Amino acid sequence: MTEQERAEWEQRLAAAVAATVRRRERTRRERDQHAAARAAGLRHRHRDRLTHRKADSMTNPDDQRLTVEVSGLRDGELRDLAGSLARVAGWRTVAEPIAVVLAALARQAEQIRTRRRRTGGDPR
Repeated sequence: MTEQERAEWEQRLAAAVAATVRRRERTRRERDQHAAARAAGLRHRHRDRLTHRKADSMTNPDDQRLTVEVSGLRDGELRDLAGSLARVAGWRTVAEPIAVVLAALARQAEQIRTRRRRTGGDPR
């Protein structure tokens, strides 16, 4: 290999390395931009979810409204809540008016769960 061939080879090698470095830098920049956009979108959607969350309401038999936030509960958690309310409503140590309200809340929690299942499942 002559000096001229060696110099040409080194120039081609340097050009190829520079092109690779530029391509990797561009790819890294694009990846960082996509990650930043994705993170911003997630923050935006999370903020919207928190501000637009609607409470399912449960009422007692005396037409007094008791609002309980259950939209953050998964279906399994809502099922557990309904079961716990029904179980406590059956305790002998609970006063009758409270037992009636707890039983109504348990029924309504189960109705909300059923409505969710009919309309497409867990909102989260």
